[in-house]
Amino acid sequence: MFRKRLSKEIEVLRCGSSDLELLDRRTGFHVSIEAEEDSHLVQGGILSEEILNFLEPLGFLSEASIPDLRKRQRPFRVQLQKEARNELLMDFLDFSKREVPFYRTKGDYDIGRISDTSDLPLLPTLQKSDLRDNFITLLADSTDVSAGLADGQFSVARTSGTTDERVQVIADLGLDRVPPDYEKVWGINFDRTPRTAVLTTPLCSATECHLGRSTMEERTKFGIVLYLNSTEDLFSASEGLIRNVAEELWQFRPEILLVNPYYLLWFAREAQRLGVDLPAIELILTSYQFTSKVQRRALKQLFGAKIYNTYTATELSGCTVGVECKNGHWHVCENHTVIEIVEPNSAMPTEGVGSILVTPVAGRVMPLIRYDVGDLGRLVDIDCDCPLSDWQCFEFHGRRKDVLDVRGTVFTTKEVDDVICEIEHIDFYRCTQVEKAKLVLDVIPSPGFSIAAREISDRVRAALSSVDEIVFRQVNRLESESSMKFRLTASVT
Repeated sequence: MFRKRLSKEIEVLRCGSSDLELLDRRTGFHVSIEAEEDSHLVQGGILSEEILNFLEPLGFLSEASIPDLRKRQRPFRVQLQKEARNELLMDFLDFSKREVPFYRTKGDYDIGRISDTSDLPLLPTLQKSDLRDNFITLLADSTDVSAGLADGQFSVARTSGTTDERVQVIADLGLDRVPPDYEKVWGINFDRTPRTAVLTTPLCSATECHLGRSTMEERTKFGIVLYLNSTEDLFSASEGLIRNVAEELWQFRPEILLVNPYYLLWFAREAQRLGVDLPAIELILTSYQFTSKVQRRALKQLFGAKIYNTYTATELSGCTVGVECKNGHWHVCENHTVIEIVEPNSAMPTEGVGSILVTPVAGRVMPLIRYDVGDLGRLVDIDCDCPLSDWQCFEFHGRRKDVLDVRGTVFTTKEVDDVICEIEHIDFYRCTQVEKAKLVLDVIPSPGFSIAAREISDRVRAALSSVDEIVFRQVNRLESESSMKFRLTASVT
């Protein structure tokens, strides 16, 4: 009977005298209500006045527009997600204190002082050196490494060494690597379990090391993931390797490529030069290093596929930090992690660009609390209408060590890339600060194009106003770091 009072777009999932579950099909907002003792939500087929007063501000009784509904419902969604985030955090902290020797024996890990995410600054931060020095004591007591390695649940993973010496961790291969409702999140529709081919540095795959010494069968995992051969010297990759990658892509026919964008773009350009066709790809997920808008634009032109960023770190043992949705927004993967954005020098919260601290609440193998991944980011208040709507949005700004400090004004990799990407026909670049106010910009243009030095220098100097001099160089290759990744920005002052 009470159904007449609700909007026609409200679906009644459950209805009893003491419990009620409703879904707004327009926005996906879900409400579950339980009555207090000796009270009733529905009597004689009529919703109580108290429940009607609760539902009315949410738009459950009206035919309002979707933007208006989202605006009305957002404060409730934010609060509910905050409670869910806190519940995951507290369960993780309780597990960590109980199961992990490192936290049990450290007096400054007083978990009892933490009641929600806002209390996390009361705890110390973890650095990469802590992982290196305390590998054994950071493993949970319930982690049977030998059994996990034997049955394929675990794998030994090593960082690439971009920010420091390489670190070894135990990766949990059982964790989901894609977000819930990933097809809707990315606006795709697969007619089978998608196959994924991985192309990155020989060092950088979180769970695999390969330098062309293993067969395609040995590099295929679970029948749906293929780790492609790679090279230690990208800009000298042989024709044989390019053809091998193309042949394996045709044989495997993946729907998804998970790639280091630098590597995929160079391989694709070389295949184009050699006249080697590549199969159609539905989705490209970039990871492993900062994805320049320059390379994203070129990959879109070459493949015509949807391209989205994913963000993780090997040290997190399989947990994902963030993912980009079809609307172009980065969301914190709140089923895996809690993140904080803090001042680099104080580890206290900031509303601006700051260091990213990660607490991977889904990690039960090698739990980390407030781990400093060495990256910069900023939380942003965006009401995204994708399926990940309730997860926080953030900007990723790149590595902390890659910032340019020009006369006291700091520019992140993202801020520099936002300028460089305004120039067309660039495939690769590196912007290096060589003096206090002097930059060297090395550029590899797209095939068949050259870059006007004056134009790019003027644009960069106009945007980065504290820069006095820019030296522009058009080059044929760029040098990688020891990790075999490529820095877009760097300072050698």
